[in-house]
Amino acid sequence: MTLSHFLCVFLERSLTPCGFFWDALSRPARFSRTLKRATIKDVATLSGLSICTVSRALRGLPKISASAKAKVKDAAEKLGYRPSAAAARLRGGRTGAVAIVVPTATTWYFSQAAEAAEEIIADGGLDPMLVSLRGQEQVQSRIFDDPA
Repeated sequence: MTLSHFLCVFLERSLTPCGFFWDALSRPARFSRTLKRATIKDVATLSGLSICTVSRALRGLPKISASAKAKVKDAAEKLGYRPSAAAARLRGGRTGAVAIVVPTATTWYFSQAAEAAEEIIADGGLDPMLVSLRGQEQVQSRIFDDPA
């Protein structure tokens, strides 16, 4: 089980880490089913249409027949498909993520400043990411000195 699966299930089920590990070890198949998110490929397979047609129908683009739109809508509802906002942003060339860089997140001042910045960034429709340097010169030089 990957770290991302751990975090998703942990947050979704609101369990303590010990409870999560016990459940994951005793019933691993259950977690793989709950983490599987319907994709556009799944909608295309169920509707019997191409991925391109499904994509155009979901976005409401022209030149898609009413019957094809109905098939896509039914398949998407049946699968519980939700478009991935992160994938759409990446496709558009923008992630919508903003890094909040603090020297350390353990002091009161920087934790309060980071929380305030997170709130403002999230209100603006972007995704805040907290980066704590913790006195690591390598991380600091990579973030501020390299123009990559």
